[in-house]
Amino acid sequence: MMESEKVRSVAAFAAPVEVRGIKESARTSLDAADRCDARTLDRADVAFHGAVGAASRKVFLRRERRR
Repeated sequence: MMESEKVRSVAAFAAPVEVRGIKESARTSLDAADRCDARTLDRADVAFHGAVGAASRKVFLRRERRR
């Protein structure tokens, strides 16, 4: 619940292309979970958090993404 609230907060100030990246990676995550495709889910989850970090413009989140 807390994560979804943070994502909504970030998306409210993100550029349209950033919101699209967040939505696409979230959709891919859900689809992969429905198919029990762990490899795709893992990649999509990394992409999702990367998109949120980039859209947030928070240096800490971008740095964490690179680890």
